[in-house]
Amino acid sequence: MQPFEISAHYLIESGERKSFMATYSHSKGRALILDYTENYMEKVFYFCLKKTSDRKEAEELTQDISFNIVSALERNIPENFPAWVWQIARNRYSVWASEKHDRSEKISGADISDYDLPDTTDVSDGLIEKEQLSLLRRELAFIAGEYRDVILAYYMENRSVKEIAKSLRCAEGTVKSRLFRARNILKEGMDMAREFGVRSYKPEEISFVANMSNCGLDGQPWSVLMGHLLYKNIFLEAYGNPETAEQLSLELGVSLPYMECELEFLRRETFLKKDGDKYYTAFPIISRSAQEAIHAYNETITREITSKMEQYVDHLHEKLGDGLFGGYVDYETAKWTLIMRLFDRYCVRYMKSYTKRPRGGEWDICGYQTTNAAIPAFVGFNGSGGKDNFGQYIFRYKDISGKIPDTLGADKAETLEKLALGEDVSGRDRTLEELEKYGYVKKSGDKYALNIVVLKEDSLSYSDDVLRALETDIRTIFRTASEFSTKIVKNELPDYFAGNEQAVAVACDLAQFKRGYVLEQAIADGWLKYDENIYLCVGAHVEF
Repeated sequence: MQPFEISAHYLIESGERKSFMATYSHSKGRALILDYTENYMEKVFYFCLKKTSDRKEAEELTQDISFNIVSALERNIPENFPAWVWQIARNRYSVWASEKHDRSEKISGADISDYDLPDTTDVSDGLIEKEQLSLLRRELAFIAGEYRDVILAYYMENRSVKEIAKSLRCAEGTVKSRLFRARNILKEGMDMAREFGVRSYKPEEISFVANMSNCGLDGQPWSVLMGHLLYKNIFLEAYGNPETAEQLSLELGVSLPYMECELEFLRRETFLKKDGDKYYTAFPIISRSAQEAIHAYNETITREITSKMEQYVDHLHEKLGDGLFGGYVDYETAKWTLIMRLFDRYCVRYMKSYTKRPRGGEWDICGYQTTNAAIPAFVGFNGSGGKDNFGQYIFRYKDISGKIPDTLGADKAETLEKLALGEDVSGRDRTLEELEKYGYVKKSGDKYALNIVVLKEDSLSYSDDVLRALETDIRTIFRTASEFSTKIVKNELPDYFAGNEQAVAVACDLAQFKRGYVLEQAIADGWLKYDENIYLCVGAHVEF
């Protein structure tokens, strides 16, 4: 299709408009008319064609816009000619649309392609064509904020260089430089074939484990981490590979204005760090290959270490009877708590301190890439706010604990402690009712009794030759496993963790042999009894 053509001579000498054109015989106005016909008219036509979808109407609308431009130049010589041209085009189109009752839409700033760029390089040739329009919009989504801001202010808001400089508190020369640079970036981007990263269309999941003393003011880290797929993929992309906002934007297929905002939020929340203009993940992430190697090794020791723990608990029960666990539940139920407490006694290295966060929390996290390895179900451990005597294992195995709270408030934990000590719990009726609802206590007549394990430190400390031998074996097996996993994790940690003892310790500690291995092996052995009617509060206990 041939473009609409109209000559400068026709505009100047045509019909009823002829009379006032003498004004331009030697003025800047004549030069601008020539500029318009040579550099703008064809683009205006394509603009009109896009809006009207009809060639004849596009030609009529182009002629109307052109004559309005010529008429306006008689009265005013604009400072910013490109922006002025497109402002008239917008206005005349709005009038046309209203008169035609076709649509009331006005041209918005989204149509950035309707504007010329600020230098003589012909970047905008053909931008009205659909394909080019799409390209330009794409590039605006991936241009850095300092350039995007001046482009939008100059072309979309029709603000002068002077006005932009004032609002940005910078020199006019800086604005001009950014406009020129932005033009080059846009042109370069439009000329290239963008290659978005795999995660732009196939995002990955990532899980987290935390060591902490308390959450932040708004529940950090969990309030930030849980359910935020974009954040997870930012962490994976920037882990061991510091990248700019622009690079992350392209890799994840997210418009740069949104990416910039999210990156700064994650930096403030201490999940990311920034070096110059590059962001990187501030916490360790255990790769799937590392997990698979550690898992393969752990499988070789699970049966032996679990067997020795089973023997240990059974022998301890033989010596102490129900006094080992308080007698509030049966031994089969108590086993779930006892073997996990034994695991924590000999197979867990607890962090001595936690990183203080800017919003009040003290916590450290470690991420885990998803893997196809048959890693056992997670077993976590939670206490309660302000009460160290209450603890609860969170068994994700077949979602045993899915029907009870993951944590209890300090008031509930204190009530359980008072019951264990035989102290008065009057006036706590509502709390007791809630505890009964979830199975932590049971009621007989008007009295409440515990329905969980009660442990005493001196009971767990009981020792004889049999227990000492089992303890030595358990510690030795675990130490060997820990050394294996530590070596693997340290070898793959990014260089920027060098010297960060806290991050290294978190990575190594959270990659070690986990409770879940022992849990699933004990169930497979038949030592732990599992069925669909399993006691829901299994794993909850008070310990003095």
